[in-house]
Amino acid sequence: MLVDNGVHGDSRVQKTARSAAEAGWEVVLLGIAGKAGPQTWSIGDAEVRLIKVPRPLGQHPTQFHRSLRRPLAYPAGRHSGYRVQLMKARQADLAERRLALAAAGGLRATLGRSLLAAPQLTAKVLGRWAKFRAGELHRLRKHQQNPDALLTRLPVRFWQRTMGERAWRRLDPGLWDYELAFGPVIDALRPDIVHANDFRMIGVGVRAAARARAKGQRTRVVWDAHEFVAGVLGRADNPRWLPAQIAHVEEYVRHADAVVTVSATLAELLQRTHRLPVRPEVVLNAPT
Repeated sequence: MLVDNGVHGDSRVQKTARSAAEAGWEVVLLGIAGKAGPQTWSIGDAEVRLIKVPRPLGQHPTQFHRSLRRPLAYPAGRHSGYRVQLMKARQADLAERRLALAAAGGLRATLGRSLLAAPQLTAKVLGRWAKFRAGELHRLRKHQQNPDALLTRLPVRFWQRTMGERAWRRLDPGLWDYELAFGPVIDALRPDIVHANDFRMIGVGVRAAARARAKGQRTRVVWDAHEFVAGVLGRADNPRWLPAQIAHVEEYVRHADAVVTVSATLAELLQRTHRLPVRPEVVLNAPT
C-alpha cells in the first residue's frame, strides 16, 4: 500500500491496511517520513514503514530561475531579505558613529562628519537600490502566481498542447521525487498487489507493477481515489500544479487493474471523466 502522507490521521488508509491483513494478506504500508525520520510500526498485522522522500524536484522553477519579466529583481531565496537588512544595518551603524562624533564635539566632530558624508550617501543609495530590487522580486512573484497572467498561461498551454497527458513532467517534475523514493522499496518487496492511494501515488504504483511484470511477476494495481483531483482548488502559489496533477492521473488511471473510491457520486464522476470501462467500486470510509 502506498500513501503520500505520514499515515497518522489517515483513517481510511489505516482501516484498509488492517482489514487486508485480517483477510490474510501480508501488508506493508509505505508512507512518508517527517522530521523524525524513517519509522516502522504495526497496525494490527499490517506493517507500516515511513520512508524519507527528498523533494528537490518539488521546487517550482521560479524558486531558482531568473525571469525576464523583472530582470532587476533579486534572485529567489533569502538573498533579497539579507540585502535589505544589511543596508539598514549599515545605515544604523553610520548613524551611531555620527552621534558619537557629535557628542565628542570640536574639530574631531567637524572632520568626522565630513568623512562620513560619502559613506552615508553611498549607504542611502544602496539602501534604496536594495528596496527597489526586493520590490521587483515581490512584484514578479505576484505575476508568476497569477493564473490569468499571459506569461503564466502560455507555458501551461504549450506543454498541454505538445505533450498532452504527459505534460505533468514539465509542469510538476516533483512527482518524480515520489517515484525515486518509493520505487526501489516497492521493487524489493516484490508485491502481488500494489494499492495506490490518491492522485500522487497512482503513477508510482502503475510503474512499479510494469517493472514487476517485465520480470515475470503478475502484479496488479488497485487505485483508491480519495477525491476528484480536477475539483481541487489547486495551489495559489503555483498555477502549474493542478493541471499537472490532472494530467498525471489521466495518463495512469487506465493502467489500474481496479479502481475504488469513497462514494457513488465520485464513482460515477471518475468513470465518466476517465472513460473507465467498469464503474469504480465504492468502499465507504466508515465501519460496516
